[in-house]
Amino acid sequence: MISVIGHEGYVRGPRAVSWAAAVLQDGDVLINPITGQTAPSTSLTELCSERLITRLPKPIKISDKYRSKPLLVVIIQRKAEHVDYVTMDTGRFGGLIDSYTDENNTYYVLTGKNSFRQYCEQVITKLVDSISDDLPKLNDRQQEKDTRDQLLKLGLTLDSAHPIINALHVHFSSLPQHAATLARARLREKNDLEKFELMLHALKHDAQGNTRCQNDDRLV
Repeated sequence: MISVIGHEGYVRGPRAVSWAAAVLQDGDVLINPITGQTAPSTSLTELCSERLITRLPKPIKISDKYRSKPLLVVIIQRKAEHVDYVTMDTGRFGGLIDSYTDENNTYYVLTGKNSFRQYCEQVITKLVDSISDDLPKLNDRQQEKDTRDQLLKLGLTLDSAHPIINALHVHFSSLPQHAATLARARLREKNDLEKFELMLHALKHDAQGNTRCQNDDRLV
């Protein structure tokens, strides 16, 4: 078996979630499964000191069948704000090879971009539901605004071209026309642009003037 012993790069500052290419160890060789680049395992200490690699607290052993997959590691900082949104039920998580949790972080090893896209979609669905249904119940309007802005930023960080998150971001922006221009530039697919325009139209014409929209399966 091979082991995931770390991930590429270094996570700077507190953040709920980040992700990077996995670093595999197969015998005496370190492997970046996305680029195919290799290095001797004796160079691990030096690579970590230069922050080119971050070592996991303990290796995660995986099957040899994943050797050629473009594996990613998702890093969740358990003490960060809004961590509940980015933490998933691993039993209902497609493309998850394995996970590991210690006192500070949770790590998910994913099979590649498609599984990471599914993960982002699940997180964003939770964010949209909360922005639509939970936040308007807060008594403190400034707290509502601050929390909403943080959740929208988290959603855009995971998927800057997500039509529903972009529509919500435009709707709540202090500069909606400028935000809409930027959003439309990010939406590369015609289908996504249509979803964005439909959601934005629904938000603008809410009879109650609030944001208690539903996360319609037709839109997500």
